[in-house]
Amino acid sequence: MRKSVTVVMGALACSALIFSASPALAQEEEPQTHILTITSFKLPAAQAQDFWAVVDKYVVPSDKANPHIISQRMGTHYYGVNDPNVWFVTEYEDLAAIQAADEWSDKWFDDNYPEGSAQRDSADTAFQEKYLPNFTTHTDNILSVNLKRVK
Repeated sequence: MRKSVTVVMGALACSALIFSASPALAQEEEPQTHILTITSFKLPAAQAQDFWAVVDKYVVPSDKANPHIISQRMGTHYYGVNDPNVWFVTEYEDLAAIQAADEWSDKWFDDNYPEGSAQRDSADTAFQEKYLPNFTTHTDNILSVNLKRVK
């Protein structure tokens, strides 16, 4: 009987140790992540030159200066399946940075192209005629990226 009590007591002690250690093991540190947004769409070749002119004039300067955007790539089809054929890949620290980046970009645009100015009218026309029509079939994806897996 003593031997079985000792075995049971030993088993209980081991169980207590395992269960008390389990929460520490189960509470692994959350991985550090960033957020990627990927917008893709089909850009007809006949509209590409005008579209990229709007992007280069109004979008790129703002995005390069935006402190909430970590990185950005705008790619066009080179090889493989070409539907869609344009991708905007933007990296943010977290989801809140997406909203902050949008607000910052709106302010930047208003500061650089004030409402009611000729420059603003030109910018609005360019967006309406050359940029926005290409987004009618765009798709958006938001990805979480574990930074341990990033080069």
